[in-house]
Amino acid sequence: MENEIPSFSFNIPFQGRDTDCEVKMHDGSYDVFFNGDFVATVATNDSDIWVQISGEKLPADITETIGDKIESRYL
Repeated sequence: MENEIPSFSFNIPFQGRDTDCEVKMHDGSYDVFFNGDFVATVATNDSDIWVQISGEKLPADITETIGDKIESRYL
């Protein structure tokens, strides 16, 4: 499985539903997919706060939850 992008999935409540969230690691950022569709890219800023850097506008608490999951998995 050479060149496989590290990823993991978890359920997250979004818009009143349990949503499958997949996170794919890239150099310095993470792509986020909800139910298989790309929704955003997240990363930490200079203050180590999780921010969304592209994609569909997500609520701050969702971005923070995704960041917490990334930290518990990789950092």
